[in-house]
Amino acid sequence: ALDAVYLKILLPIIIVLVAALGVIWLTGLISCQLALILTLTVLLAALLSPWIFNRLGRKPAQREVLINQQFKVALLDFLQSMEDIKSYRLVERFKQSLVNQTEQLLEVQYKSQQLTALSSAFVLFLAHATVLLFLYFGVQALADDLTGPQLALLIFTVIALFEWILPVNIAMQMLGKTIESARRVKGMAELSPAVAAPASPETLPMQNDIQIEDVSFRYNDVSPWVLQHLNLAIPASRRIAIMGASGEGKTSILSLLLRYFDPQQGQITLGGKPYRQLDPDQLMTRFSLLLQHSHLLLGSLRDNLRIAKPDADEAQLHQALQQAGLARWLAMLPEGLDTWLGHGARVSGGEARRITLARVYLKNAPVVLLDEPTEGLDGETEKWVLQQLEVITRGKTVVMVTHKSAGFYWMDNVYQLSEGRLVQHHFYTEG
Repeated sequence: ALDAVYLKILLPIIIVLVAALGVIWLTGLISCQLALILTLTVLLAALLSPWIFNRLGRKPAQREVLINQQFKVALLDFLQSMEDIKSYRLVERFKQSLVNQTEQLLEVQYKSQQLTALSSAFVLFLAHATVLLFLYFGVQALADDLTGPQLALLIFTVIALFEWILPVNIAMQMLGKTIESARRVKGMAELSPAVAAPASPETLPMQNDIQIEDVSFRYNDVSPWVLQHLNLAIPASRRIAIMGASGEGKTSILSLLLRYFDPQQGQITLGGKPYRQLDPDQLMTRFSLLLQHSHLLLGSLRDNLRIAKPDADEAQLHQALQQAGLARWLAMLPEGLDTWLGHGARVSGGEARRITLARVYLKNAPVVLLDEPTEGLDGETEKWVLQQLEVITRGKTVVMVTHKSAGFYWMDNVYQLSEGRLVQHHFYTEG
């Protein structure tokens, strides 16, 4: 709706303003009486009519924006949850809900179109009334200063002017929709960021040891504390695992390490420097992340890999896929690195996880964060992924959060997270 501001609102108003002044001036040179008539009808058509119909159409326009938003959300939920909806035999119920929302949207649009038709009819009425008045008073003036060709010229000019005025009425009816859309965009644009970059950030330290010092965290002022007085030292090149049940705050620890959020109490440091003194974008260069859900973007295999390293060449991409165990799979793809991935692509869960593993290898960051890296994988694929992670992360700092013990054999330390606290830890050795 916002693209209408310039093309359908501002531009028609500017055109009418310039054209009306020009035509009234031209008419005044020939007949002051006709210029006065034209001024009054133009004011009615270009000012009073748009104001009236804007007031009448504001609520329907705002309601159209709201219903349209709700319909898009409902449609997206319907498409993304299709498997669950089918399994519970709710397809018809969801379809009927979408149909009902569509009917509401059409009803509101019909009311808006009625107002558009009325405003157009009113402007055309004023246009024809102006022409009749010009003919009536113009014929009387033919014997004096006005000539027949001049009268014809004025009439055709008036008709053209009112054709330019007509879009202004339509534009002013769209103003309600545009204002509501702008209000939504403005609200999103003015949201405070979860973290603020320092005005004068310090340079990243050379060391990659991480210290979590007396950290307490919750997502808002009314929600319960997720983490309470958490202390954890992660020396560089050490590999640790944090084990806990779902909802205990494991993923929240990773979010804090990536500085998606700042803790309400305590601080996190990298190489002795507090996170709040570092630039968040620069901080991200030190981390690689492997999530439990492998996200493939709409694009080619090459595009999906270059998320980790945009300037990676062909050799580096092939090496990353080989390290992730996808060399044979790549050779079977008819389009190779240009194979399309995303929705509709025939990629198994294991292959998707290996593609994200290739990203981790390609980025080659000194700190690797693993969020349930084997979740949803079969036993054989899980074992292979853990073996590759053990190789890829040698010499790096690793923080793995999980609810199961797979992969603990290559961890230096394993911590148990419960009720927002690290209550105990064990030491594991290989074998």
